[in-house]
Amino acid sequence: MPHDARMTRQMMNGIATEATRLRKAIETESVGFQSRVLSFVRDYSADADLERAAIMANLKLSTLTGAARDAVKQELYDLIDRVLAAYSPQAVQKLAARREYTDLDETSRYLDRKTIAYRCCRLTRSFGKSFTLGPIDLTLRRGDIAGVVGENGNGKTTLFRLIAGELAADGGELEYPGLDASSTARIDWPEVKSRIAYVPQELPRWRGHLKQILQYEAAIHGIRGAENDYEVDFIVERLGLGAHLGKRWRELSGGYKFRFALARALVWRPELMILDEPLANLDVNAQLAVLRDIKAMATNVSHPIAVFISSQHLHEIEAIADRILFLRKGEASFNDRRVRLGDDRQKNVFELACELPVPALQAAIGGRLPLPVPITQDGLHYTLTTETDVSATDVLQILLETGVRIQYFRDISRSTKGLFRSPN
Repeated sequence: MPHDARMTRQMMNGIATEATRLRKAIETESVGFQSRVLSFVRDYSADADLERAAIMANLKLSTLTGAARDAVKQELYDLIDRVLAAYSPQAVQKLAARREYTDLDETSRYLDRKTIAYRCCRLTRSFGKSFTLGPIDLTLRRGDIAGVVGENGNGKTTLFRLIAGELAADGGELEYPGLDASSTARIDWPEVKSRIAYVPQELPRWRGHLKQILQYEAAIHGIRGAENDYEVDFIVERLGLGAHLGKRWRELSGGYKFRFALARALVWRPELMILDEPLANLDVNAQLAVLRDIKAMATNVSHPIAVFISSQHLHEIEAIADRILFLRKGEASFNDRRVRLGDDRQKNVFELACELPVPALQAAIGGRLPLPVPITQDGLHYTLTTETDVSATDVLQILLETGVRIQYFRDISRSTKGLFRSPN
């Protein structure tokens, strides 16, 4: 079978599988099924009427019960079928080409300047003798998510303000090839800033009707009339804000304040989005929902967005990030694709929690591995350090065979958490 035809078939099979899972989610009304339907329709259909139908169906579901609710769920099933029926080979090839492009080597991926949202070389910013950020080298294209991590006070917010154009750099080069249409060497800052959405950690207070503010935000970015209503309704439904539109800003929880700030940033479809500690005020379910939406919107086929995101929730950020930038005292201790975390490690590191004291745990493991295994404790977890040829499976098998009752276990050999453990 020719390569293109095989890829087309694989893509179609993948979308069909996703549709099957989505139908099951609708049937069981699993958490987030409404936003998943909307994402499916928008990602795999160019028909605005289908998107509008999905939005309206979800709005109705928020108020209906019984047979009426079942009828609306049937509308969602029908929408999935209509998307599948209209999904052409050309659309498959377009999506496949985009996903294949993601897997190319670093140099080739960035040859097309129009895909690059941000690039800097040797970027620095100093605050007297107290702190210096950089030098930082970084390239981020649309569709990529860069997780910026590190302890507080190490330069994450400073970097974000540089990227957003709120601070001037002291040295280095920066450019926005995909955002700046100017043919000159100078950055057209009004143009660039009009395409960047920055959601800071400290959210400014909104004054006035929440929906009207979203409509105004879309309007000042050129989205007016029926399109304005459509985009506002879409983002309100996507982020689950419909039940809170009648509230005042002070009546919203911290989590919903952030969701409205995210809606305000996304309603006009920016090219580059910066999120500073977005998970700080969200509960666990809200964190997962927001991360899922950020990933879906960043990789949207028709309008991919480049995303910078910082957070102390390391494992959650690693789950969606394509690139990790770890800052320590303003310098980049790690700056590469996420999949390369730990490539140069000398040891494997595992975290676990159990009820045994350190001596008993050491005794249980002692003699089962070729070399002594150092065990440290941070107050919550034990950390085991082994040679790189000892896998997580090996450690778990030993613990289980010796009867250790494990409450928690994680391999952090390729996690940013290991970077925090490096010497200062």
